[in-house]
Amino acid sequence: MAVLHSKDLVNWRTLGGAVDDVTRIGPELNWDRMNRYGRGVWAGSIRHHAGRFWVYFNTPDEGFFMTSAPSPTGPWEPLHALWRTSGWNDVCPFWDDDGQGYLVTTHYADAYKVHLYKLSTDGKSLVGPSTVIHQSRGSEANKLYKIDGTYYHLFSEVKPEGRVLMMNRGTSLTGPFETRQLQHVNGSVDREPNQGGLVQAPNGAWHFVTHHGQGR
Repeated sequence: MAVLHSKDLVNWRTLGGAVDDVTRIGPELNWDRMNRYGRGVWAGSIRHHAGRFWVYFNTPDEGFFMTSAPSPTGPWEPLHALWRTSGWNDVCPFWDDDGQGYLVTTHYADAYKVHLYKLSTDGKSLVGPSTVIHQSRGSEANKLYKIDGTYYHLFSEVKPEGRVLMMNRGTSLTGPFETRQLQHVNGSVDREPNQGGLVQAPNGAWHFVTHHGQGR
């Protein structure tokens, strides 16, 4: 889990790593097995809250994990397992104005239902049952934002043209939402824009930072 720093999204430097030992995730990731090709750390998210930096991620076979630090350079707390489970992906934390934390994630093994969980105060536990806030074909790559009092759920889904970027917005984290497709794709050129996030430039303009890839 490399942590990088940039002021212009072009030039980057590595600050360090948030996970000191991948065997904290599970023994199948250790050097003597290396049995998780393509199934290691998926879609990590980093957020700043209450004076700390928080990193959450999942693996499809071992579950949900988190760590936090007072600075992006560390020291990072020992990796903590929120939930040992399988069949989930793309976790992202969100803290509302009242300090309540949430975790959004996709249960891809159950028809890609997007669930919203409450987080404990220390961010290390899931509280109570979840709420399904969305479901569509291949819905994943979840990010939550609150902008000018409105909640936004950024995600991607699969349409006939390929994987596309989508947005839900509403006055509540649990909906109802207005849903819009944010862009169209050429599958042979765009290579599935996915797993990104929103960035606001100093001039107020919004941008989507993403990776592209289809396994090559």
